[in-house]
Amino acid sequence: MHDKRSATVSARVSPELELASRTLASADGRTLSDLIEHLLSDYVAAKRRAYLELRSVFGDG
Repeated sequence: MHDKRSATVSARVSPELELASRTLASADGRTLSDLIEHLLSDYVAAKRRAYLELRSVFGDG
């Protein structure tokens, strides 16, 4: 299986957020990297849907 992920993204977070995120990701059977990718994918999809809904009402203008 070929992994299509190739970009690396860096972000600064507090040590507390990093620890909590790793712990919760692990509890869900995910790595922190996988959790971040999942959350970003959901965010982008939601924004894309909202944009398309607005475009359908107001057009491209």
